[in-house]
Amino acid sequence: MQQNFHQSPEREQIDALLKKMSKNINGEVGLTLEQGVITNISSPDADKFMEGKIASATMDSLFESFASINSKKKSNSISIGGNIIIFHILPKCIKQFETLYPQIEFKIKNLNRPDAIKRVIDDELDIAIYSMVADQIPHELNFIPIAKYSPILLTHKDHPLATKKDLILSDIKEYKLLRLDPQFVTVPNFDSVVQEHGLKTSIEFEMANYEILKKFVKAEVGIAIVSGICLENEADKDLVSRDLSRYFPSLTYGMMVKKEKIHHPLLREFVGMLQNNYKNTSALY
Repeated sequence: MQQNFHQSPEREQIDALLKKMSKNINGEVGLTLEQGVITNISSPDADKFMEGKIASATMDSLFESFASINSKKKSNSISIGGNIIIFHILPKCIKQFETLYPQIEFKIKNLNRPDAIKRVIDDELDIAIYSMVADQIPHELNFIPIAKYSPILLTHKDHPLATKKDLILSDIKEYKLLRLDPQFVTVPNFDSVVQEHGLKTSIEFEMANYEILKKFVKAEVGIAIVSGICLENEADKDLVSRDLSRYFPSLTYGMMVKKEKIHHPLLREFVGMLQNNYKNTSALY
């Protein structure tokens, strides 16, 4: 038989513990705790579990209520990890999704790939979005492609290579080649292909930001070999892209989610939306 909280012989010890916990619980879910008793509920989500004022509660019901409310809050939240690439891929999807589900809360974290993958595996993150190849994908995760971009040569509109016919890679030799942080994959096999054709980078940035690279190209400091994603949905009259698919493979971006995990309905809807929105991306570049 369940023992009522107020009749428990350990009440004083439990009261002391609850007083320490109450500040955190009050701030997290809107419960008002006074001497181990839930006296008021201010969270809209909590109203679905209990209504009005409650005179007393057993320890079990207290923590069951807290767990239920916390679960409800998590089901309205989607956490995403990625690098600068996600800011090219996500905005229109998030805007569209928030219109359909205004209760959703997105938590977007700027993480390096190993850290994001570990957090997804450890259930600390819902989704990680990166470019991946098959042998890089951990066995605990599913990789769902959402975008595919061809490699391009990015130049200023007035650069000699912007309009050169029958462009070949060796044409780049006489011009300054810019490169982002080597740890940031802009195109697959960059190093091996560049070395094979005798190219050298003149300026390397210790950062992974396409916008900075594009500013240097616009200023006619140099040219760059990058993924077509850097021009996603952007019409820039100062920049010209030349396709380099004959030299470099395309870059596939996708979501990593944990296998054999029951994902909440809103997360499944969002994953489906990303797939649908980007199923034809490869035709754009």
